[in-house]
Amino acid sequence: MGILGFLSVGVFLQISLPAEPVTFSRDIAPILFRHCASCHRPDQIAPFSLLRFEDASKRSKQIVEQVKQGNMPPWKPVAGHGDFLDERRLTPEQIRLLETWAESGAPEGDPQTLPLTPKFREGFQLGVPDMVFEMSEALTVPAEGPDISMNFVFPLNLKKETYLRAVEILPGNRRVAHHALGILDVSGAARKRADADGKDKGYAAFGTAGWLPAGFTAGYIAGAPPRFFDSDSSLVLKPGMDFVLQVRYHPSGKVEGDKTRIGLYVTELKPPRECINLLLSSETIDLPPGEKAHKQTDEFVLPADFEIRSIRPHMHLIGNKLTAEAELPTGVKISLLRIDDWDFPWQETYHFAKPVRLPKGSKIRAEFLFDNSVGNPHNPSDPPKRVAFGETVADEMAELWIGGVATQPADEAALTQSVFDHFLEIRRKGIKK
Repeated sequence: MGILGFLSVGVFLQISLPAEPVTFSRDIAPILFRHCASCHRPDQIAPFSLLRFEDASKRSKQIVEQVKQGNMPPWKPVAGHGDFLDERRLTPEQIRLLETWAESGAPEGDPQTLPLTPKFREGFQLGVPDMVFEMSEALTVPAEGPDISMNFVFPLNLKKETYLRAVEILPGNRRVAHHALGILDVSGAARKRADADGKDKGYAAFGTAGWLPAGFTAGYIAGAPPRFFDSDSSLVLKPGMDFVLQVRYHPSGKVEGDKTRIGLYVTELKPPRECINLLLSSETIDLPPGEKAHKQTDEFVLPADFEIRSIRPHMHLIGNKLTAEAELPTGVKISLLRIDDWDFPWQETYHFAKPVRLPKGSKIRAEFLFDNSVGNPHNPSDPPKRVAFGETVADEMAELWIGGVATQPADEAALTQSVFDHFLEIRRKGIKK
């Protein structure tokens, strides 16, 4: 056989050698440990653990189905529309590995190649808080039925202005506490709605509390780590202010209780800039039964240079899609957020990896689409009913909260006043409707 024959055989052998099989220990466990274990481990909100080969292998096809549909890991923003911290999105290569593993029978591989099982710190992740609040009584969550949305009011009892650096919400029972949000109230409206004999016993409200918050704080959602605010900014805590904890509970199949704790990290040193929360919203919602694509919009023109740090959307059950964009005075458009498959249980605050800097005169727009048809699996009414703006499960909301700071501290007052005026205009339009 000539040299060409040997080369041909060598090339054939090289091409025909079987690829190294995808195994749990070497290829799949690193994906599950990094992206899934924060929820899929014992005593967490997920219905099963994925820490062991025995648990993951029998669900290999289910895992592939969920990740290919985009249901897991739960991350709603569409790629390319906002660059956010802590993204829980799998890469195409990771999805391909999961699919190959399932199709090949989900082999374990060599246990010696298995990475160390992740360890999760108990208690507050950000260290010892400066202030801790806790529900005085455990809330009982029934075994079955619809989700429960509760607001618990905690007076801060401050004697002087203090500055909030971080908030960490620590659920007492992650099997039922699905997500939570911190809201600051200086109006006293939340306190009036709370139980008269114990202000932290809470009151039920499916949406927002019906008053203009003095600020939103970081919340809790399974899989999202707590973090400190940017070092150059803070939320101002004032005397007479209350901290309102809004928690969404999801029945687990058995009666359970929850006593959630809140850790506040504060300082008396005023940072150079104050967080500003801009609301884009509509209270003129009136959704006819059967309408598949009802649109609500709002926009705001910046009276000064502004840096966007975070964005938080909010709709109820028949919300379907939403978009947010900024248009610069030059006409250039920047997509801030897009969600094509809104799912109420997975709403959260998204923090931009880098501030989005917008000059004075930029226009920020929000568009909300609702599907009030029988084709919407989340529609609470069958047959569909007319839906209007409101706080209950049968009502709807369209909100986009944008958190940021004035680029120049001297512009804070003008921005804050303009934001407040815009909120009043939203309310006036809603009342006229």
